[in-house]
This record gives sequence, C-alpha cells and structure tokens, in this order.
Amino acid sequence: MSRLSIAIINLLLIIPCLIFADVKDNNSYPSSQSLDSIKLEAQRLKEWENLLKERENRLKKIEIQIVEREEKLKEIRDNISNTYNEIIKMREANVADLAVIYSKMKYDEAAKVIEKMDVDLATKIFLKMQPNKIAKILNIIDKGKAVEITSKLALEGIKINLEGM
Repeated sequence: MSRLSIAIINLLLIIPCLIFADVKDNNSYPSSQSLDSIKLEAQRLKEWENLLKERENRLKKIEIQIVEREEKLKEIRDNISNTYNEIIKMREANVADLAVIYSKMKYDEAAKVIEKMDVDLATKIFLKMQPNKIAKILNIIDKGKAVEITSKLALEGIKINLEGM
C-alpha cells in the first residue's frame, strides 16, 4: 500500500474525529470553514494520488523498455561473442593450415619465409608443428630471430601446459 493511500485512509479516519471534537467543544456542528479545508485537503491528496499513479505507470513503461533493451543488448553481445569465436577458430585453422604447409616445404625454403614473419605468428605456426621440423628450421634462420621464437615457444608451451591442468 502506498504512502499516499495510507495518508488518505488516515485522513478519512481523522475527519470524523475532528468533526466530533468540533461538535463536542462548541456544542455545535463543525464550521463550514473547517469542512471546506478538509474537503480541499482530501481533494489535494486525491490529485496527488492520481499524479503518483501516472508517474508509477510511466515508470513501469520505462522499466519494460529497459528490460527490452537489456534483452536486445544481450542478444547483440551474444552475436558479437559468437562472431568473435568464429574468427578465432578461423585464425587457428589458418595457422594449422600454415603449419602443415611449412612442414611439407623444404626446410631452407620454410626458414626463408618464417625468418621474415612476425615472431608471434611464427610461434603459433611452430606450436602446430612437430619438434624435429621446428629444430631444423630454427637451425637455418637468423640466430637472433631463432632466440626470440624459442623464447616465445617456451612461454606459449607453459601456457598450453597450464591450460591443460
């Protein structure tokens, strides 16, 4: 029950008491002035109640709109997440395909290409290859680049081992 409803009920309970008190004190009926002020107060409270009901209805509509927007946002978020996951899977598939390609190449040819490649990409490709092929290619490429790739392989290898636990 709203505070306004409680106030109206209290007012309706108080009015007879006021009328009775006025009659008891003056040995006459309540003055028209006190009745008019009570009627005005009751009317003001009724208007206030109507205003609060309107606001409550507006708030309910806004709440419904918020819930609908939250649902749309969740749907959009899910779509983005699914698309992102698909892109990741495609990239992983591409890396796996590259690993197969470089595994089938002659080691010196593969080394020439990998040497020009970004260290992160080379690391991802090597993680999909057999260790003996990686070793042969690393022996051919620039030693500085080989050290970078080996360091990343060690770190990525640790990540893979931790994820498997």
